[in-house]
Amino acid sequence: MSIIEDVIESVRELILDEGLEDRVLDDLKQLWESKVTQSKALEGFRSSVVASPKFVLQLPANKLSEQERKAR
Repeated sequence: MSIIEDVIESVRELILDEGLEDRVLDDLKQLWESKVTQSKALEGFRSSVVASPKFVLQLPANKLSEQERKAR
């Protein structure tokens, strides 16, 4: 869960400056990930990203832009 890790890392120094232990951030990360998993917010997300179809862009044949024609 990259977003969660990014947020935790971005506040790490602030949390440590406030005198809290690093363990607090680890606990927060575990709790946050647990809540996201329980909510099923990401259910199907990873499989749809991995199994997403590949799109192919097909351009009409022999249709050159004005710029391409001038270059030839």
